[in-house]
Order: sequence, then C-alpha cells, then structure tokens
Amino acid sequence: MDVEELRHQIYQFNDEELFYKEQYEAREAGQIYAYIAKQDIQEVIRRHLLIPEVKETIPPEFKDSFFFDMADKDSIVVQKHNRYSPALIHSHTFFELVYVYDGKCTQEISGQTISMKTGDFCVIPPFCRALYFCL
Repeated sequence: MDVEELRHQIYQFNDEELFYKEQYEAREAGQIYAYIAKQDIQEVIRRHLLIPEVKETIPPEFKDSFFFDMADKDSIVVQKHNRYSPALIHSHTFFELVYVYDGKCTQEISGQTISMKTGDFCVIPPFCRALYFCL
C-alpha cells in the first residue's frame, strides 16, 4: 500500500463511521430517539456498534473479543478509530497506541485530560480508564 492508498483508506468513511456520524447528527438535532427507532438493535449488537441510549448495545466491560478477532494470532493489530463513535469511559486488557494521523482529539486517561493533534502519539496501558472523542 502506498501513501496515497493509505490516505484514501484513512479519509474514506467506512460503514461504522457512517452509522456513528448519522447517530451523532441525530443526537445534535434532538432526534436521537427517532434515529434509534429506525435501527435493528439485534444487528447493532451483532456488529458491535454502540448507542449509549440503548443499554443492551453497551457491554458491561470491553473484552478483547469486542475489538479483535480472537482467532487471529497476530500480536499487533492496526485499526483506524471510527470517527463520530460515542465517547464512553472504558478500559481493556491490551496496550492501546494512539497516533493522530490528521486532525485533533481529546483523550481522558485515568482522569487526566489531554488534547492531541496531528502527529501526536500516546500509549495507554492495560486497565486504565479512558475516554476519547474524535470527529
């Protein structure tokens, strides 16, 4: 993959981001419950999507299997964080490495808030309570 292909992959909205963007816009417009009424909640759960107002879509804890295919034996997985995903305080059992390729975001890690911008890098150790929001 060359730089242009990478850039295209990063900037193109995937299905999850489109879901979260629509959810975000509905919430901002005061239409979140109309948005929820249109959703197949079982499909939302199956796809590991989150709707904070729908309790059954939020797991009691975020296990590794929520984020990763546990049959995959790779020790390092690179993922793009879905833009517009709801900001939820969570922790997990793995190290999370955050690199801001472009833009900015806010991270709250164990009660400390940091603002990140293009080029910033952050390491979040296992079991730290974190919350982040990126648009």
